[in-house]
Amino acid sequence: MQTWIEIRLPGLAHPPSRCPHCATALRWRHNVPVLSWLWLRGRCAFCAAPIAARYPLVEAATGALCAGIAVLYGPTLLALALMGLAAMLLVLACFDLEHLLLPDCLTLPLLWAGLLANAAGLGLGDAKLLAALGAWLGWQALPALLLAAGLWGVAAGLLARWRRRAALQPLGPGLAFGAALIVAGAGLMAR
Repeated sequence: MQTWIEIRLPGLAHPPSRCPHCATALRWRHNVPVLSWLWLRGRCAFCAAPIAARYPLVEAATGALCAGIAVLYGPTLLALALMGLAAMLLVLACFDLEHLLLPDCLTLPLLWAGLLANAAGLGLGDAKLLAALGAWLGWQALPALLLAAGLWGVAAGLLARWRRRAALQPLGPGLAFGAALIVAGAGLMAR
């Protein structure tokens, strides 16, 4: 599935999959993950050009990831969402390894799907806030933002310890503090 998506990024619905060597449209039986590659002995059914071994490897990895998620989470909507996430991350990793590019047409829907799905309350609010701040401030600001948030967290933790209160501290206020510092600093530097 991954390699199918990688090759068809320009248009996932149409035209149908084709051999990258002879451009012949593939039949359904030539698109069965892993099995078709084994049946065709790693060669195109039409021109006999070799088909890279990465295709069945990525397809098998996708199957293994989905099976692992199914075992861990059972037949739930969360499992289905996590399978989609795992498959998309594998696509992105393979695409980035080959092209040194993470296409917006894949990363942006992944971001929005994650925000909408909320991963069934896995407590990733800080990560979502960090993504939102990265969108507002630019990725270049993220290291400074994390440093400021970390310093805020250390200070809040020391204060809580001094006051003999719970040691767990939320990261959201630190991220907000860091964002305020970055916005103020950028405003001062622009003068």
